[in-house]
Amino acid sequence: MALFMKILVFLARKSDSGNAARQGSFLVGEVIRYLNHYYAESIELEKLAQIANMSKHSLPRHFHSSTGSSPMEYLFRIRLRHAGEMLLNSDCPIDEIVAMGGFYDSNYFCKQFHREFGVSPRAFRQNHLKQHS
Repeated sequence: MALFMKILVFLARKSDSGNAARQGSFLVGEVIRYLNHYYAESIELEKLAQIANMSKHSLPRHFHSSTGSSPMEYLFRIRLRHAGEMLLNSDCPIDEIVAMGGFYDSNYFCKQFHREFGVSPRAFRQNHLKQHS
């Protein structure tokens, strides 16, 4: 009987840990949806933790295990991706794209854009225009 009880306890613990991991992944998914929708706004880690119903200390750990990056790194990549799309699909000035994309400093944006894509935002747009003319 003691062995049977040990097995039951073991299975219950395994089941709870699996549910917790799935629940954590689901809550991270809620944060990702929020980031994709509100990427252009000022976003604080505390707000994201509130959405995930986690502490601001546990959210980055769960988020990283689900996505491979921190919530703020993920947000940064979303912003860069949207800026790249706007560069390709609009004739908005770069400063306007910077402001609409949630960046607050155009010099910082240009430096990070170059780091991510290997070219400046202007060259990125010009290369696309040359390829499609």
